[in-house]
Amino acid sequence: MGVESIGTTDNFFELGGDSIKAIQIASKFNNGSQSIQVRHILSHQTIVDICQFVKIQTLEKMYDQAL
Repeated sequence: MGVESIGTTDNFFELGGDSIKAIQIASKFNNGSQSIQVRHILSHQTIVDICQFVKIQTLEKMYDQAL
């Protein structure tokens, strides 16, 4: 995105993000234990928001596995 530094509350789109960048970020983020989809990046547009989303998803998975 060509930005020198990114803060945790900086908006993805205000930094020059677009759907192509969202696809690239999602593909780099996805691994065996966690995954996010492009729509998650587009709807949770700051690092803080996406981290909170991932945390909630992780807790839900842990809860489901405990049942």
